[in-house]
Amino acid sequence: WSPSDLATRLPEIIAQTLVLAGERDAVVPIAQSQRVARNLPHAEFRVVPGTGHIAFEEAPAIINRLILDFLSRAQGSGK
Repeated sequence: WSPSDLATRLPEIIAQTLVLAGERDAVVPIAQSQRVARNLPHAEFRVVPGTGHIAFEEAPAIINRLILDFLSRAQGSGK
């Protein structure tokens, strides 16, 4: 396995997945996170406003809400 294999293997992941991106992330551009989400069959993509690469530290309340909402929807769908 190598990181370059990741893009080709993403469609194999069947779990519901939440992909989060910091609006001002200078390490992983939003476009790259969007590409990851597009290649995951059951992904949701969300941008965390006003945050960079460490959005979980910069906006923990927003991150927690996004995760809890995602888990609630995932649980409700039965997947």
